[in-house]
Amino acid sequence: MNYAEQLCLSLLTKCKTLKTAKQIHAFVHKTGLEYQPLVAGKLLLHCAVTISDALDYARCLLFHSPNPDAFMYNTLIRGLAESDSPKHALDMFVQMRQRSIAPVDSFSFAFVLKAVANLRCLRSGFQLHCRVFVHGLDTHLFVGTTLVSMYAECGSLDFARKVFGGMSEPNVVAWNAILTACFRCGDVEGGEELFERMPIRNLTSWDVMLAGYVKAGELEQARKTFLRMPVKDDISWSTMIVGFAQNGCFDDAFGLFRELRRVGLRPNEAGLTGVLSASAQTGAFEFAKILHGFIEKAGFLWLVSVNNALLDTYSKCDISMAFSATFYPSSSLSLAFSSKTHGPIFTRTVGFSKTLTVKASTTLEDLSVDDKSSGPTKTNSWKWKFKENLINIYYEEHEGKNSDSSKNILMVPTISDVSTVEEWRSVARDIVQRTGQVNWRATIVDWPGLGYSDRPKIDYNADVMENFLVDFINAPDSPVSSSDSDLVVFGGGHGATITIRAAKKGLVKPKALAAIAPTWAGPLPIVFGRDSSMETRYGLLRGTLRAPAVGWMMYNMLVSNEKAIESQYKSHVYANPENVTPGIVESRYALTKREGARYAPAAFLTGLLDPVQSREEFLELFAAMEGKIPVVVVSSKGSPKRSKAEMEALRGATGVSKFVEVPGALLPQEEYPILVAEELYQFLQENFESKA
Repeated sequence: MNYAEQLCLSLLTKCKTLKTAKQIHAFVHKTGLEYQPLVAGKLLLHCAVTISDALDYARCLLFHSPNPDAFMYNTLIRGLAESDSPKHALDMFVQMRQRSIAPVDSFSFAFVLKAVANLRCLRSGFQLHCRVFVHGLDTHLFVGTTLVSMYAECGSLDFARKVFGGMSEPNVVAWNAILTACFRCGDVEGGEELFERMPIRNLTSWDVMLAGYVKAGELEQARKTFLRMPVKDDISWSTMIVGFAQNGCFDDAFGLFRELRRVGLRPNEAGLTGVLSASAQTGAFEFAKILHGFIEKAGFLWLVSVNNALLDTYSKCDISMAFSATFYPSSSLSLAFSSKTHGPIFTRTVGFSKTLTVKASTTLEDLSVDDKSSGPTKTNSWKWKFKENLINIYYEEHEGKNSDSSKNILMVPTISDVSTVEEWRSVARDIVQRTGQVNWRATIVDWPGLGYSDRPKIDYNADVMENFLVDFINAPDSPVSSSDSDLVVFGGGHGATITIRAAKKGLVKPKALAAIAPTWAGPLPIVFGRDSSMETRYGLLRGTLRAPAVGWMMYNMLVSNEKAIESQYKSHVYANPENVTPGIVESRYALTKREGARYAPAAFLTGLLDPVQSREEFLELFAAMEGKIPVVVVSSKGSPKRSKAEMEALRGATGVSKFVEVPGALLPQEEYPILVAEELYQFLQENFESKA
């Protein structure tokens, strides 16, 4: 073997992408190595089997190869058989037969039979079985074992038994194949009989029995077999854990997981997913927290199935839908949050809220499967009909333990490119858990085109948002439609101003309003103004952001990148940059990647969602509330200079019955939820408890 061949084979061992494979192919072509069967075959093998997206390229390699041999054809058949289109493996097998330069062999039949098994096409299986006889391979152990598996996958146990019976000296692999066939076709007794007859068993034989019993729901038999096993591997343990969990025997599943850890073994992906499923079904939140800690420590967070199981567990244990929507792997071994997904923890010294702290651990002792999380949260979607569109609107409902005769609060998020119901969750949970003369329940709703609501490509403007809010409050099928007699509305930023605009018109009639860090001008208009030249530029930018291809590029540059989001939060969304955690940035970044994410933000950035055009109009909205309903304005000390000036204009303004100031910037309800909740609850007490 010359240096070029050695170099090429060495490069292939490190090749992980199609791009690299193409570069190696260029080197092979340049050096004339494509005529070397070893090099050409290894390159084809890598593209057909190792690299997930290189199968089409492997096909091209074969068709353009000057000297294709049986190995190359078999390799491509193997890759096609294991792909999403196994039928193409049969086509390749036919082509191979037609080209005498590459006669079919036992490997050819084994791989194409695997394709038939994946297709579950018994007719093709019969035809190939006939070809096996023609080629004199009917007694070949490797081909015979594959035939057994093929017939089992096609549901024909009788033919599988006949093939197995025709083997003169079946090895343990063949025995395992027919054993698997019995259980796959539902013949538990036949499987038991075969297992007892096996002249030799390996670990796979025992694992097949476990899986067969679990699939048939024979858990006691599975337990007995498990205890008889001379050696157990991670598959054995995981089969039992998943089996018990799927059949509702959660105590047994937890017990096996503890025992697995006690004997020093490492659970695999299936085992972790199974025990997390058990945690979700039983609401065993404390156990889930410990599993979370183990998963992080063991480095399993990169597995999609494990992450999905964690999300499902946390959501079913009632932590919040935000955790499901925005959970990302953490480099830390602990997560802590105070009734919210991300952000700092605040410990109350007064009040009646219950702070929820989640901390991952790696201890598996003294746990009860009855532990459940607190703070009930209901999530759902409401269909908003707008013109020809039926838009799914995401909302959440929060109730305290005593929901009798509750008064209702509707919380609407601040409108922005990363708007989400998450900003209100902690405040909602704090207020509904308090004990007073009046019980409160809260509904938080995402705006259309933002948060977790649908994001259709419509012409978003302030009127559209106002129409939505009016419909959500007044529609007969709305989650808050029965609340019109006692509804209080809390709004942030533009959301507050749009709510007051609708109230001024008489389109909604809340009993009280709270405006938290209220704003009325979008990011670009408040900085650059609204003269005609700037309006033209805003229109061009808006059109560019909505365009099919270049729009995404511009949106990714301006909004949908983690550095831009982090900068935005540290500069004006949060007052304290240290409160901007990686989790917050990742969560908001995920929102910007939702389908249709750029349309509403394009309107917001360029001022199209602005409810008024001047400070005078802004003040007039609040003045219209004078003598009608109580209005509290919650200003924030750290807001950007221009936004802060608009808030200060409301201090002592007509129609503002109370003006308070809290720490924070444009999202004080998210950054400092306890302080905001305290002010809002006091406002509710002042205006409703004396009347209760």
